Amino acid sequence: MSTLQAVLEVSLAWAQEHDPARLLQLIVQKALGVTSAERGCIALTEGEHLIPKALNGFSAGETISLTAARQVLAHNVPMAWEDLLRDLAVGRSRSVQAQRLRAVMCAPLLIGGKALGVLYVDATTRGNYTSSDLLIMQALANQAAVALENARLYQEAITDSLTGLYSAGYFYRRFQEEVDRTRRYGRPVAIVLADMNDLKGINDRYGHLAGNQALQALAGILRSQVRAVDIPCRYGGDEFAVILPESGLAEVEGLRGRIAQAIRSVSSQDLPGWKGAALGVAAYPEDGETGEELFAAADHEVYAHKTAP
Repeated sequence: MSTLQAVLEVSLAWAQEHDPARLLQLIVQKALGVTSAERGCIALTEGEHLIPKALNGFSAGETISLTAARQVLAHNVPMAWEDLLRDLAVGRSRSVQAQRLRAVMCAPLLIGGKALGVLYVDATTRGNYTSSDLLIMQALANQAAVALENARLYQEAITDSLTGLYSAGYFYRRFQEEVDRTRRYGRPVAIVLADMNDLKGINDRYGHLAGNQALQALAGILRSQVRAVDIPCRYGGDEFAVILPESGLAEVEGLRGRIAQAIRSVSSQDLPGWKGAALGVAAYPEDGETGEELFAAADHEVYAHKTAP
C-alpha cells in the first residue's frame, strides 16, 4: 500500500467517522498494513506517562518499548530501529528483551509543535524500513493528532466550563434530535428540569464563589444520579436539564425522586445559602408530542414548585 493510498483511505474514513476512538484504531491498522509490523498502538502522554489508547496485536501484559517512544518524544521526529539486537540503548531495555522485539518504528503525534503521544509499531523479526515508511508513519501520526485535537475542541465547545455538564447549545440541539427520533420510531423520551432556588440570594449574601459552588454541587447531584445514556446539561444561569432517551414517565419520576432526595441531603451548613432546587418532569407522549410541549410541561412544574406557598 502506498503512502498516498493509506492517507487517502484514512481521510475518507475521517469524513464518515465521528468517533475518534474508532478512527485511531483505523490509523493503527493502516500503519500495520504499510509496515508489515506485528503489533501497533497509539499511546498518549498523560503527565510523565504514556497511556495506550488504540491497541492492535497486543496480548495481556504486553507493552510498547517505552525507551523507543521516549526517544521519539525527546526529539519530536519519527524513528526506526531495524535490528534491536545491534542497538545498545533501546535493544537492551527490559521490555524489548522480555518480548523478544527485533524492530520498532515510532512517530510523534504533533499539534503546534507539542507531542500528544506516539504512533508505534513493532515486530519480532528484523525490519527493512525505508524513508518512505517513516514518511507514512508521520503522515498517519499527523492525522491521529488532528483527530484528537478536533475531538478535544469539540468537547470543549459542547461543555459548560463551570459545571462540566453539556452546554445550552448542545442541550437544545440534542433534545430536538431525541424528540424527532421518538416521533419517527415511536420510542419514549423524557426530560427533567431543575431550577436552583435563590441563586441570586447566595451571590448577594455570600459572594459569587459560593454561588458557583452551589451550581457545581447541583451539577454533581445530577451527574451522580443519571445513567450513562442520560444527558445532563446546564442550559441557563441556574437552570439544568437531563434528557432521558428511551425512558417514559415511570423512569423520569424515579429519577426525579432520586435527585430530590440527594438535594435534601445537602444543608446550608454544607453550602452557605443552599435552598435546593425546584424540579419538573415531562414524558412523551403523556405530556406532549413536540420538544416545545415537553419542555413547557416540565417548566410549568418547576414554576409551580417555585411559587408554591
